[in-house]
Amino acid sequence: MASLDYGVLNALNLINKNLGAAYETRGFNPFVDNFVLDKRLAAKLLAMKVEKRAIAPPEFLEKGQEEILRRIKNAKKRVLNIILALEKECAKEVNFEVLEVISYAQIADELLKNINLKNLSYEELLDLFQTISVLNPEYGKILTKIFDKRFSVQLAVQAFMEMCKQQEVVQGFKMDDKPAPLKTRKTLTRTAENIHESQKEDQFTF
Repeated sequence: MASLDYGVLNALNLINKNLGAAYETRGFNPFVDNFVLDKRLAAKLLAMKVEKRAIAPPEFLEKGQEEILRRIKNAKKRVLNIILALEKECAKEVNFEVLEVISYAQIADELLKNINLKNLSYEELLDLFQTISVLNPEYGKILTKIFDKRFSVQLAVQAFMEMCKQQEVVQGFKMDDKPAPLKTRKTLTRTAENIHESQKEDQFTF
């Protein structure tokens, strides 16, 4: 692995320590190669750590351990399927807005990978949910639904794509107001094998 970029490392650590550890050990990095952690972004990430405390615990954390475990396993499959579907869209035509969603979803995917399924922690799961919710509140309205009993990957992808189209036509949008940018399309280390969601799953609303 190349030498560490401490801007990337510090940004990931501000979001979640597990992300920083993943960068140090496996090179996990959802940002562009010339990413810079400036004062404004650092302030936003620090504020996020405070803001997420206001996010109420999700309903599924009140369920029994067996039900929580099932929801986490489903969430892992769903977020990866969302990433794969969005990457497929970018294979047709590279789109900055879609790439931002992929970056956001990759962070959620990485956080889910760090959940110990053999020893579930309420505090860890709550922190994960809150982080996904506040990292990008608009995206979070969609992605936090991956924990719900009823969910459609297809509808989630459609909602993300529609959101990206709306962002493209916004007039006077400031680039420095966007989330941290990400790399151009890259191939996931995991494959789509054994992650297909049943087409019979009920739809959901946002």
